[in-house]
Amino acid sequence: MLDVRLRAGNVGTADGALDVILDVVDRARKSFCDVAMVRIDAGFPSAGLPAGLEARGIDYVSQLRANPVLDRLAEPHMVLPVGRRPVLPRT
Repeated sequence: MLDVRLRAGNVGTADGALDVILDVVDRARKSFCDVAMVRIDAGFPSAGLPAGLEARGIDYVSQLRANPVLDRLAEPHMVLPVGRRPVLPRT
């Protein structure tokens, strides 16, 4: 764990996240490593967070919140052919 911040209980998940992430990346780069990528949980991607990371040249990967339109578009690609087992066990 590289950082923990206590926030008010009534703020949104992404509130202040960009400041925290940029601070952690800066400290990590100065102290012990070059940061290759930041992983963002599904609750964090607001328009400002990815834009702020991109402005600093920080690569990121992010989960998206549930989106019925994307789910419907992906559905045909999510089904394996009959009789074909998944590569990894499902849990």
